[in-house]
Amino acid sequence: MLHVTNAKHVGGYRIWIEFSNGDSGVADLESDLWGPMFESLRDPERFKNFSVSDVLHTLVWENGADLAPEHLHEKATGGLLESSGQTRRQESSGNRP
Repeated sequence: MLHVTNAKHVGGYRIWIEFSNGDSGVADLESDLWGPMFESLRDPERFKNFSVSDVLHTLVWENGADLAPEHLHEKATGGLLESSGQTRRQESSGNRP
């Protein structure tokens, strides 16, 4: 099971994320900030106020919003996880740092 192990805000809506399988990368989450839970995170000050939950093992914000580690992994690395936990790179990812 994939977990977020470390994360750091790097500017705008971008977060550098490290995962339990050793992968890391920068995820631009601007396009994910829609809907009732995420609209308030369009405020840059609120967005950068996240933590890595010891319970959920992913990014969480003060308003209770969180994103699945697998989604964050795809955004940060441009790859999909296979059942083995290995990363399969997508050919058309434009999200590489």
